[in-house]
Amino acid sequence: MRQIQTLILSIILLTTQISEGQKKCSFQIDTAKILANRNLDSFIADLKSDNFDITNNKKNIPKFIKRQLDCFTGNFRIANPDEPYNSTDIIIRSMPGRQLVFLAQSNDLLVMQYLEGGYVRTSHLLLVKFKDSKIVDLWKGICFHDISTIQDVTGYLELNRNKEWGLNTNIIYF
Repeated sequence: MRQIQTLILSIILLTTQISEGQKKCSFQIDTAKILANRNLDSFIADLKSDNFDITNNKKNIPKFIKRQLDCFTGNFRIANPDEPYNSTDIIIRSMPGRQLVFLAQSNDLLVMQYLEGGYVRTSHLLLVKFKDSKIVDLWKGICFHDISTIQDVTGYLELNRNKEWGLNTNIIYF
């Protein structure tokens, strides 16, 4: 009887976590696809063939992508590379918790690296495919290398894609 109660409680908790895990945003993240890097080849091919404008300015994040990031996070506040942000776990509410490192865009792909402050500072790499102001695919990982060119991005992805815990942990977060 105790095992049945434990099983039922576990199912309830797991169901609650799954249903709370992703908000009702216009684009739904396929976590399994990202963690297994199943969409990474397509992104790497586009990175190698597209022409990108590197701006490194948060104002150049397309509004529809910013709205989606806001939906994922509640409020995706980010500072430009030369602006202060909450880089540690000491929070100043007027400052964002993220700082842009690299931002590039082609006609249908956005590449962004940013730092997130906290107890441990984390560097994120975000790739977003879009068409007609709508996100059609997304890949998100961790980046332990400062990006300054598209070649840096492709090199980092190709070098680390098959390493255990190389590009991702076991969760997707922004």
